[in-house]
Amino acid sequence: MGLTYVEDALDMICTKYNLRRISPHGLRHTVASILLARGETLVQWQKYLEITQILY
Repeated sequence: MGLTYVEDALDMICTKYNLRRISPHGLRHTVASILLARGETLVQWQKYLEITQILY
């Protein structure tokens, strides 16, 4: 699945539900913020966001 496909899908969803446009990268940051607010651990973040290395 290419970036253009993901961008187009996000654009379609945002248009359909009258939402402000968000980029795939912005959506990733939103998910990270939600995980932080929920008190998830860094290991859980790594799993959800498919991060290969966590830098401390």
